[in-house]
Parts: sequence; C-alpha cells; structure tokens
Amino acid sequence: MVIYSQEIAHALGFSVSSDGKRATLFDPNLGEFHTHSKALADTIENISSVDGLPLIGVQVFASKIH
Repeated sequence: MVIYSQEIAHALGFSVSSDGKRATLFDPNLGEFHTHSKALADTIENISSVDGLPLIGVQVFASKIH
C-alpha cells in the first residue's frame, strides 16, 4: 500500500485476514498496527498524520497466495 502526499509517496506493508475482518499495516517509521477492516480508512489517515504527510490518496497493490 502506498500513501500519497504532496510530493512524497510512503510505502506501508498491508495484509487482510482470510475472513476479511482484520487488517494489519506496517509503517517502517511507526511499526505495526492491527485494526478492524471497517476502521482501516481512519487508521491510514492517522498514520499519514503522524508521519507528517497530508493525505492525498492511497494505492493498494494486492496479490493472493494460493
């Protein structure tokens, strides 16, 4: 997952539980965050704010392991 700010893109590690109810985010500056999937948007906004990045957008790169 990438958070986009004014002139900066900041990468985060991202995974979702198999039931889709829980998400884990890893920020290299702040560490690991465990959240409910419904609170994911708020968590991303909080991480962006703490990192000092005015949030413009988010891009998710997804794959599924078989």
